[in-house]
Formats: sequence, C-alpha cells, structure tokens
Amino acid sequence: MITTSLKGRETLIAVDPMRQTILVVDDNHTNSADLCLVLHQAGYDVSTGNCTASIDELLALSQPQLIVLAVQVPEDSCLALCARVKQAEQPAFLPIIVVAAEDGAFARLASTESGVDAYLVRPIQEDEFLVQVRTLLNIRQRFEALSGANRQLTRDLEERNKQLENALKTTRELDVIKTAIVRNVSHELRTPLLQVKSAIALLDEEARAGLPTGAPFLLRLLSMAIQATGRLESTVANITQLAESQNLRLEAVVLNESVDLAIRNLERNWKSQDDCARIEKHYEGAIPLVRGDKRGIAQVLQHLLDNALKFSPQGGPVEIIIRPLDDGTVWVAVRDHGIGIAKRELKHIFEAFYQVDASTTRRFSGVGVGLTLAKLILDQMGSQLHVESAPGKGSTFSFTLPVYDPNEES
Repeated sequence: MITTSLKGRETLIAVDPMRQTILVVDDNHTNSADLCLVLHQAGYDVSTGNCTASIDELLALSQPQLIVLAVQVPEDSCLALCARVKQAEQPAFLPIIVVAAEDGAFARLASTESGVDAYLVRPIQEDEFLVQVRTLLNIRQRFEALSGANRQLTRDLEERNKQLENALKTTRELDVIKTAIVRNVSHELRTPLLQVKSAIALLDEEARAGLPTGAPFLLRLLSMAIQATGRLESTVANITQLAESQNLRLEAVVLNESVDLAIRNLERNWKSQDDCARIEKHYEGAIPLVRGDKRGIAQVLQHLLDNALKFSPQGGPVEIIIRPLDDGTVWVAVRDHGIGIAKRELKHIFEAFYQVDASTTRRFSGVGVGLTLAKLILDQMGSQLHVESAPGKGSTFSFTLPVYDPNEES
C-alpha cells in the first residue's frame, strides 16, 4: 500500500503491479493534488513525495514509470533532483514532466539541461497533460522493449562467441592432429614402400637375366607389381606434398628454377623419360622474380605437367608458357593438345579423387588428387587455378603470381 495525497486527504491506494505507476513530487501538497486526481481518474497508480525527501527512497518504494515534478518555479534543488534521476536511470528510461506555476525561458532551458522530458505551465489542460503522460510512457515502453531485445542480442552474441571460440579451438586441435597424421603416414609408408619397390626391381632383373620356364607370365606379374608400386609411390608423394602445402613460405622465386625442379621430379617418377622430352618452355620477355614458394610452385607445375603428358597424344607437345602482365603479375600456364575436357566436367575436375570417366581411369593411372593438390597449394599462395578446355582440342591450366616487391617484406 502507498500513501497518496488527494485534495489534502491521505488516501490508501492499492498498487497493481500490472498497472503503470507515476510518482508526483512537489514542494507542497497544494501544487500536486489536482494532478494526482487527474492521473488517478485516468487509471494510473499514483504515489507522492516531497522535493526534500530522498529521491532514492521514493524511487525504491514506488518504482514509477514516470515522474511528475510539480513546483512553483524549477529551483536549483529541483533541477538537481532531475539530473540525479537521469544519471541513475540506466539501463531504464525514466521520463520526467515538470509542471511549473510560472513560465520563463531561463527556467525551460535549465530544465531541459537537467534532463526534463516535458515542461508544462499552469493552468494546464487535462487532455494536454494526459497526452504528454501517455506519450512519454509509450516511449518508455518502446525503450524497454528495445533494451530487452538488446540485452537478449548481447546474450546471444556472447553465446555465439563462446561457440565460435570452442569451434576455433577444436579446429586448431584437429589441424594439429591432421598435420601429425599426414606427416607420420607419409614417413611410415615411404620406408616399407621403398623396400618393396627394391625387392620387385631385383626380382625383375633376375627374371629377365635367367629367363626360366614360364618367364613371360612371371614378367607380366612383375610388370604389374612395378606399376602398382609406382602408383603407391605417387600417392605417398601426394600425401607428403599435402603436408608440405600447409607450411609454405612466401619469398622471392625465380620461376625457371621451379620449372626445372618440376621437370626433374617428373623424370624421376614418370615411367618413360622420353615423355618429359615433349615439354617445351616458352618464356615471353624478361621474367621478373615472383612472390611465392619455390617448392610449392614446382609441385603445382609437376601436377599440371603430369596431367598434360598423361592426357595428350604420344609425341604431342606440352608447353609451359610464362608471360609478364601489365597488372604487376606473371601468368604461368601449362598447355597440351590432348583429349580435352567436356564442359560439364570442368566444375568437377578440382574435386579430390574425381576422374573424368571410367575409360580414362582404366587407361591412365592416378587417383585424381593432382589438380586438387595444385589448387590447394595455389590457394595457400593467394592465387587461383583456371582451366580452358574443349574435347579433342586440349587443355590450358593457368595461374598468376605477383611480381616480388622487397618493400612488402616485414
């Protein structure tokens, strides 16, 4: 129960927590009695207080949604009270209406500076007064709704940030595990594979030297084993390159050195060194240093050359074209004149383990990860792999690298 003064009488009004409460503060009861009556008849819960009372106690007791300050003239003590209310109102919005007995520009300005939301001068119209009350209460309700939505949004963002932090932590842990697995697998496979390859090579030499009965069948088995170990060796090499692609170092690179490294790697792995002789290098003009990773570029070119040699007719040329561009980059391309790629297949060729069709898979060895690795390595260097191809007319795979600028070194 809250004591409310109406027309000089002390009346007990039951405060309904679902209704809106208005605190009327004055310097004497005669200034506020009529306002309290109007508000009460309009359906508001009304509580009263005096300017000399503690505003903190008044606010704590009545918990109003709006304050009406009824005074003769807004004095310094009243304006200080308004300022204190405004300073303490966060996070809520507590509107204040001043109802003064006298008007004056100075009083209005001082009230506005103290945070007063509306300034009325007696005699006031009841409708005008209630419109101001309803308007400010509606503003307060909207403010509270926005504040509530903002608090909920803040909680949602905090929760989302926690989820992202946990996901990032998990991703980092998985990256560490993935890198460790890739490196260990490539290391553990390489040694036994080398032993198997050496053993098969020795058996093949013995079989060809001794030519025992049934040698043709034995030689076919050994040839199949040699091809299988070659494919395994290529797969292990791809796994190793995958591990290395996670730790590229961007620095000044002489493209010709990367090209030569790629060709040397092919000559060691390609079953016929004669095929590497089909590679033609076309350097158009003076080729500047580029920014990239020497081994990474060599791996990309190795995969592109491997595909070009594999899918082009025997004896057809495979070209490496390097050309400086006017935009501060160098264009690098590998072009063949082979079977080409159908338009519907172009969007799939960079997918891991994808083969154009079953007949190609049977005719040419490989597990379909070369282009995927090439794209991954270029992504790490901030470049993209492009392809132009048509069935029966060959393919051109290309990418660009920025010209090396020593000023970019940190």
